[in-house]
Amino acid sequence: MPGEPRLILNGLALGDAKGTFDLHLLDGECLAIAGPAASGKSLLVACLLNEAEPSRGRIIISSPIVSTRAKVRFGRQTVGQIVKGLGSDSAFAEEVLERLALKRYSSTRPDDLSSSQKSAFQIAMCLCSEGSVIVLDGQLDFLDDWVLPEAVALLRKQSADGTSVVVTTRRVDLLHDFDKVILLKQCEPVFLGTVTALKQLCGPEQVTVQTSNGSEMKHLMETFSIEINQMRDGFKFTAHEGQELAAKLLVHGYGDVRAVVVHSPDLESTIKAMLI
Repeated sequence: MPGEPRLILNGLALGDAKGTFDLHLLDGECLAIAGPAASGKSLLVACLLNEAEPSRGRIIISSPIVSTRAKVRFGRQTVGQIVKGLGSDSAFAEEVLERLALKRYSSTRPDDLSSSQKSAFQIAMCLCSEGSVIVLDGQLDFLDDWVLPEAVALLRKQSADGTSVVVTTRRVDLLHDFDKVILLKQCEPVFLGTVTALKQLCGPEQVTVQTSNGSEMKHLMETFSIEINQMRDGFKFTAHEGQELAAKLLVHGYGDVRAVVVHSPDLESTIKAMLI
């Protein structure tokens, strides 16, 4: 369970941003920093790693960080030799190589890997290094589709053991797997909080029914707080969230129903609207 803060941001501002923000990342928590290109994701990571200075505020880090931004010389070592020599349990290193689709390339040098394999290799090094905070700067975005879920699962496995995780990503579909989210737009956070709070920003569910006539159904539905629109060939009824009984009546097709459409606003659409 999350406990002590591993990372504290106090009154932080990036670039020319006017506003400031605060964040506490606890042990075992996973943070996603999301946003479009040039939104400030990598700049924030650079500040965390003391490679750049924020415009204002301070960053307090209480634990060792391992990052994919670290500059490492490999010499003539192979992928397997490097990952297995980082100090983690050998069985876990084998698991990481297997799940990130790198095991068959254990005898390959890192420079000979494809771009997606290099991203997987960088993640493997972080997972197998000794550190209490893992920082990935965009590597998840470049993984093959069949490797991505395994990488996320391995990060969650490490977080369950108390490791904190920070990743930058342009993929809003990944945010479901994280505890906290920072959405950046032009170096300003348009959202900072839990994924649960982010989901609450999604609009209400709607149930829409179109009928061929629907005059009797119209009288029945008028007792509810729903939208009724007369069309050329019938009526369109829309029940919003909170009108469960009305929605049930609509879905079960009271009257001469032509079509039923259930619209559930998704997290990805909500986030994209915030970042446009």
